[in-house]
Amino acid sequence: MKPDWDKLSDEFDGSPSVGVFDVDCTSDGKDLCEKQKVTGYPTLKWGDPNDLQDYQGGRSMNELRTFATENLGPVCGPKNLDLCDAKVRTMIEGFMALPKAELAKKTATTEKAIASREKEYNKRYRKFDSKYQEFLSEQSEEDEMASLQSAKDDAAKAKLSKAELAKYEKKQKQASQKTEMVAKKRKALEEQRDKFTREKGELDANAKDSGIKFMKMIMKDTKKEEL
Repeated sequence: MKPDWDKLSDEFDGSPSVGVFDVDCTSDGKDLCEKQKVTGYPTLKWGDPNDLQDYQGGRSMNELRTFATENLGPVCGPKNLDLCDAKVRTMIEGFMALPKAELAKKTATTEKAIASREKEYNKRYRKFDSKYQEFLSEQSEEDEMASLQSAKDDAAKAKLSKAELAKYEKKQKQASQKTEMVAKKRKALEEQRDKFTREKGELDANAKDSGIKFMKMIMKDTKKEEL
């Protein structure tokens, strides 16, 4: 998709409010990619540079152009207060009214608190996800083996004596019990996964409500003005 991306970038070149860029995550852009938590390539992100979102749409030239035309442009922020709702505007104006040193301290404290919560969450999630992926891998292998064994058992069942059939049925009952236990474990893990998903949503919402994005934007603008 590189040729289409370059064409799209050329189309918006010179725009006062929209930019289409690419970053090499293996060299000069490595730090930025780590900050944005990019783990696969190509990864597309869009929106406010201080609050980029994952792009989930189509990747043809027409789809990219349509999305960019309909969604990219000025957004709510210190320089575009008219695009903010009343609650967010009041919050931003409150930040803008703070002395520079006080805002810098508030920004650092808020960012540190958010990072601490995310670090603690990520540590717990990585531990869970490792266990969850291991379970899925084991089950995939066991399901395949069980399917093959079932076919063999069905073919051999007709040849069993009465005593052998009793042993076979006992074995099948044990297998059924194991299947039930596995199903319960799967359900418990999926409930844990859903809980983590809800927790991540709450973390993101809390970070958004803190206004850290706008604090950083104001601090950035202040530094530019001082140059």
